[in-house]
Amino acid sequence: MLKLEENEAHEEMLLDLQNLCMKMLQKEELDGVYIDTTNNFHYENMLLAIEYGKPFLCEKAFTLTKAQAEDVFAKAKEKGVFGMEAMWSRYLPAVQKAKAWIREGRIGEIALANYQFCFVSGNDPEHRLNAPSLGGGANRDIGVYAFEIMDYLIGQPLLEVKTMQSRFDFGSDSSDGMLLRYQKAIATTQVSFLSVAPEIGWFCGDRGSI
Repeated sequence: MLKLEENEAHEEMLLDLQNLCMKMLQKEELDGVYIDTTNNFHYENMLLAIEYGKPFLCEKAFTLTKAQAEDVFAKAKEKGVFGMEAMWSRYLPAVQKAKAWIREGRIGEIALANYQFCFVSGNDPEHRLNAPSLGGGANRDIGVYAFEIMDYLIGQPLLEVKTMQSRFDFGSDSSDGMLLRYQKAIATTQVSFLSVAPEIGWFCGDRGSI
């Protein structure tokens, strides 16, 4: 009985929040929307912003699937609404400086790169980092950073991707690895919710490395 009452209260709270969001989106003075809900809600939140003609930034992971992302961009284009993933790490001063040095040819042409990002998320299957129902998992939470920084700094056409992962007993991915073949570079990423390791990236060319 208590569980039923808790579920009903939860559903009522979600309905109240949805009504609040719709009232907010109706305001003409609203310039834009920042979407920072759990991953499982990103897709419907962005569609709602598009429906009301409001530009938006959406936290990573942008959507749970490629099909959802394509649908968001198609609908945004149709409505003339600006939408973007809020990948803040691209704009960090260190990342921008590395990009400038690579553009200037200081390390030559990148041929090899690696990015590692790990921390221990714990074993709570209901925590937003881990819960499958919330779109949790190492790849969606930190794998996106590794790939984004790697792809941005290498700046070459991506030709091939190979992936591997291990999973928690409750279903979401705990560790992930990617092998990326670019036009003139080979790159790897490793991310994990089960390891204590330094966050580090290497970008190596024929004249030096960063």
